[in-house]
Parts: sequence; structure tokens; C-alpha cells
Amino acid sequence: LLTISSPVADTVLTSGAVRLDYTSSESASVTVLWDGQGGSSESGSIVQLVDGNHTLMMIATDNAGNTSNTTLSFPIDSTPPHIQILSPVAGSAISDESPVLWVVADEDGTGSLEVNGVTLGSVTFAAGVEQSFALGTLIDGSYDVVVSATDVYGNEGVLTASFTVNGEAPSVAV
Repeated sequence: LLTISSPVADTVLTSGAVRLDYTSSESASVTVLWDGQGGSSESGSIVQLVDGNHTLMMIATDNAGNTSNTTLSFPIDSTPPHIQILSPVAGSAISDESPVLWVVADEDGTGSLEVNGVTLGSVTFAAGVEQSFALGTLIDGSYDVVVSATDVYGNEGVLTASFTVNGEAPSVAV
């Protein structure tokens, strides 16, 4: 009888370093197949896998030639959300002293928004949905915006962008 304690079936892993932990009820040789390929079979060993869905199959054979096997599947997601600041464009100069920040993330999750080191609040992201945030009235000057997003598995993405507000009209001398 094989008992696998790690990885756990259908549990999302956030690292590609997967630890194999198991016990066998009797002295048996154990064959391990990671995604159909042979790999480390020692309990306590670590194998490196990429993001995606994976299958672990273990086959135990005792001294009499009897076999038992068990298979489990699990996904790996170690990729942080990708964030885009749509407006104001990074590096731009805008004249609107009450700008609206438009952002989008590619995964569901939560995050925060800060301007010049001041947290404006928390954000709930829905994958692919553009969101707007009023930044209030800003005086002329440079602004650094930091948007963070953490997906449901704890992977965090952070994006920083700067823009300048220049609401003063140019003067014309006659």
C-alpha cells in the first residue's frame, strides 16, 4: 500500500520545486513517473516542474512480484498576475489635475493602489476587466503610481509607473 503525503492531489502549488513524500506499507521497490517520465523515486526528494497541470504515478512492487499503483494530479501556478496601467501612460505629461487611473490585471485577485507612497486603497481585480480609480485633485508635479495584484494562489505582481501633471496653461507675451 502506497500513501502519498506530498504533493496533494488537486492542490495548487505555487512553486515548481515539488517535494515527493510517501510511505509504503511493506518493503517494496517504487517506480515514480512524473508526467509519464521516470524521475526521482526517493521519498523526500525534490523535482523541478514548470507551471501547468501535472500527473504523478507511483508503482510499488513487493518481493513476491505483486504490484499496486496510485495516480494523482495537481497544477502548478507560480506566475504573478500581469498588470497594465492603461492611463495615464507611463512617462506622460497630462494637463488634467483630477486624473482617473485605468488599470487591468490578467487574473482574478486583490491588490492595492498607491500614489507617491500613499496607499489610496485596496483593489479587487477581475481578469481582463478594466477598472478606473479617481486620483483626486493633484497639484502640478511628478507622481509615482504603484499597483499591486495578488492572485488567489498568493502570487504577487507589482507595477510602478510615473507621470507628470502640468495643468498650468502656457503664457503668451504680446
